[in-house]
Amino acid sequence: MPDPAAALTEAARLLRPSGKLLFVEHVRSEDPGLARWQDRLERPWRFLGDGCHCNRDTMASIEASPFEIERVEKGELPKAPPLVKPLIRGSAVLSA
Repeated sequence: MPDPAAALTEAARLLRPSGKLLFVEHVRSEDPGLARWQDRLERPWRFLGDGCHCNRDTMASIEASPFEIERVEKGELPKAPPLVKPLIRGSAVLSA
């Protein structure tokens, strides 16, 4: 996704007032060492991963959007390379 902020704004525009945004996304690691590797390898990974940004802070993008996070679970993407293993899943609603 070239512009996560624009995509979230558009999702907020299209979603019904009582609707929920459900998300599952591999994210930037909270481990500083792995996060540095994600930064170093982001460009080659984007090429190999067909546009995938392995170091995006998706939680920060959602928090900065018109959405309010309702719940979030942190985990790991099974059988994935460490670069894309950190995972979040959850739901968000439009801010009141």
